[in-house]
Formats: sequence, structure tokens, C-alpha cells
Amino acid sequence: MNLTQFFPTSKELKAQVYTFLFYRDMDGKWYVDYPEYITHGYGTKANLQMVAGADTMLESIAPEGVVEATFSNSPMETYDIHLRRMLTDPWGATYTMANMMLKTVWLCNVSKFIFRGHHPRHIYIQFNK
Repeated sequence: MNLTQFFPTSKELKAQVYTFLFYRDMDGKWYVDYPEYITHGYGTKANLQMVAGADTMLESIAPEGVVEATFSNSPMETYDIHLRRMLTDPWGATYTMANMMLKTVWLCNVSKFIFRGHHPRHIYIQFNK
């Protein structure tokens, strides 16, 4: 039995807060605006595409095609969405959304990179409109 699935690690206990811009490109696909990920050689624009429910979530939040979002692995005073990690795979993690009609969203390992090497058990999201 892996006890780390039940007990938070020291990395997970430390609050982390990040703000990113998300946009719908001319091709109709959603991306996170994270040029440092590309310029430091970690991946390409394709790695920054929102897929598997994340794109649908963004489309419902920002039909105009652009939105800024603040993410935290700890509860924020106000938040719009609370994601709870269900499972991880070699390429990302699947989360349930506690307060939206869309039931699950998959986040690739770019989110793992952002959160310092792990997929948080909980992610709180505040959309800054």
C-alpha cells in the first residue's frame, strides 16, 4: 500500500499560487500562455494545448476566447472551481470538478511541472474576468 496517496507530502503542504492566461487560438484550440515552458526547451506549443475536458471547461467559462486564471493547491478565499485528483498516469492526471456540470478534466504533465513535480490532490481555480 502506498501511503502517500492518503497523506500529503511536504511539497503538497506548501501553498503554491500561480496565474496564467488561457486563450483560444485561430485554430479553435485552447492553450495556456506559458512561453517560458517552450523557451527553456521543456516542450512545444502542442504541450500547452488544453484537451480532455480542460478545453470544454475554458469554453464554458470564457466563450469570448480568453481568460486569466489563478490556481492554488490550497483553498483560496474565493474560487470558482475545485478540482480533486482521481488518478494519475504517465502523461498527466484526471480530476473531478466539484462544482461544475462537466464531471472530469485531465491535466497533462505541464501542470505537474508548474506545481513543482507533482499533481496536487486539490487544485482551486479563480477566473479573473
